[in-house]
Amino acid sequence: MIHNIMTTMNMRRHTIGLLSCCWLLCFAQVASAEAITKITYGFGPGTGDAVIRSLAADAEQQGKHRFIVNNKPGAGGVVAIRDYFKEPASEHNLLGITTGQVVIEAALNTENDFTLRMKAIGPVITAPLVLAVGAHSEISSMADLFDRSKPRRIINIGTGGLFHEALVHMIARRSHHDIQAVRFKGGADSFIALMGGHIDADVNTYGFFLPHLPKVKMLAATQQQALPHAPSMLEWVPEARMMIFFAIAVNKEATPTQSTELLQKGFAHNKRQQFWESQGYVIDPNRDTDFAERVIIPELQRWQKILPQTKKD
Repeated sequence: MIHNIMTTMNMRRHTIGLLSCCWLLCFAQVASAEAITKITYGFGPGTGDAVIRSLAADAEQQGKHRFIVNNKPGAGGVVAIRDYFKEPASEHNLLGITTGQVVIEAALNTENDFTLRMKAIGPVITAPLVLAVGAHSEISSMADLFDRSKPRRIINIGTGGLFHEALVHMIARRSHHDIQAVRFKGGADSFIALMGGHIDADVNTYGFFLPHLPKVKMLAATQQQALPHAPSMLEWVPEARMMIFFAIAVNKEATPTQSTELLQKGFAHNKRQQFWESQGYVIDPNRDTDFAERVIIPELQRWQKILPQTKKD
């Protein structure tokens, strides 16, 4: 009798031990499957958010690795970037960046310059900015903003960030109209306001407005070369050579080998270059030389010279 009881207890111990091992194995597999990379982005819905989430989704498809985008809008993206650099450097802790956040804001306020602490990873999506109006707007061309035979009027232009506002300020300096920038949380919100007739014009990327033709009319783009639906703005505003970019960066102190590989692979596997180019964007592969050192820092230096001139007005 006692022998039978002891045998039964031993069997139960072995069974419990086996079950424990199975549970530990399952938890280990779940932990392995749920490896997470967080991407902090300093803006809400809009072009930049769509780009960052697209890059993250493509990378996530490459294996058992999750990419989670955490939107943290505020102060032109500064809240997100400051909070990001307070955290320990890690290849699984990334930062979504855009031009206004790391160039314009840094040029305006040196205490918000984090460019020397970051490295861009993965491909970078770029596009010129465009000033657009509704299809039935009284403003039919860029020339209307500078034709002094037209009576002076208030023109409200929607913006989704500091970079957009900088362009509106440049236009306002040269126009006789009373041109005001109206800040929205993001490009999607300002576009809704444009379509609802609440603002007169809107600033966003060429690629953002392209799918919305013919509901909108693109007046001009901020580059030397004319685009299929937008002439160059430099004829009227020579200093408005502005290319916006969207990218994912990491603290330079981290070694982003896995995240970089997944972002590059996902982008290539899903043929995103063809997709974004068809939408009016230009791709910088960012493979051989760091985009931050090659483009962001020189752009910051250029804007540090431009902005003091605009602020005089």
